[in-house]
Amino acid sequence: AKWQACANPSLKMADFAGMPCAVGLDLASKVDIAAAVFLFRKPTGGFAAFGRFYLPEKTIELEATGNYATWQRAGRLIQTDGEMIDHGRILEDLVDASKTYTIESIGYDPAQATMLVTEMMAEGLPVVEFRHTVLTMSEPMKEVEALIRAGKIEHDGDPCFTWQMGNVVAREDAKDNVYPRKERAENKIDAAVALIMAMGRQMAGAASVDIDALVG
Repeated sequence: AKWQACANPSLKMADFAGMPCAVGLDLASKVDIAAAVFLFRKPTGGFAAFGRFYLPEKTIELEATGNYATWQRAGRLIQTDGEMIDHGRILEDLVDASKTYTIESIGYDPAQATMLVTEMMAEGLPVVEFRHTVLTMSEPMKEVEALIRAGKIEHDGDPCFTWQMGNVVAREDAKDNVYPRKERAENKIDAAVALIMAMGRQMAGAASVDIDALVG
């Protein structure tokens, strides 16, 4: 509900042309959703988040009567040809985005993206390793939750993004570290993971700045 309250249907990524952003890239599966989340610092305080979600044609066909097909028709899921995610399409979109927006860093998990990262580096994209461990995910996950509760992360109401955010459950350890989990395999959380990664990169970029000052 707090995430939905942050929705602003008039928000458009194009309005942030030329502005700096961090990108979180989650490629957890070759046959399910791949997510790229662009996170901008707003001049008025807080952040704006935009997601691009990719799904193979075969996966959409298998769930043709469900939300995937609906979101694909609405332009909220990008269909790639074949049975596996087309990383070439993701690379193409990131290169194109880098010509419009000032991408300061793209966080990636090296366990997922070796070949794609090599190609991104060849294109001059600012890739930064971001491993999916409790130590790397905990602080940005806490920051994302705090900002959502404070109404400081705006988004355009994308239903695919909202569904994935609603699927997240927090795994907490004895030291109060948290990590994003899902209760069932079909409850995808790739968008949330990518958002946490993007926030981690924003926090790293603001290491010499009080993060509270950035969010008003």
